[in-house]
Amino acid sequence: MPKPIRLAIAGAGRIGVMHALHAQEIANETDNCVVTALVEPHEGRARATAEKMRARQKTELSVFSSVEEMAASGLCDATIIATPTDAHQSSASILVKAGQRVLLEKPLTGTLEEDRAFAAELDAK
Repeated sequence: MPKPIRLAIAGAGRIGVMHALHAQEIANETDNCVVTALVEPHEGRARATAEKMRARQKTELSVFSSVEEMAASGLCDATIIATPTDAHQSSASILVKAGQRVLLEKPLTGTLEEDRAFAAELDAK
């Protein structure tokens, strides 16, 4: 049986929490993934979300204040990015360079022109 994908959630706002809880539901029902990390720069939000997540899973959950810190940890294979749109491009670039799979919750960037430029950058990697 293949090893489960180690998943991080970047962003603990309303949509990030929804993705985190859904990922945990999948992890608890299957052996396909495990949520290993949460990235959230706002300390209070990170603490509250991590507490809610830890109550729903058996595995360890690490909390990071930045995508850079999480990427350097080597704890994750993939990340769901659910941060504000203006952070998507930089977060995705860092994670792709670290060899992670990335799912963006919202648009790549803030404009169609920036989306196209970023997509071309990703295609070149």
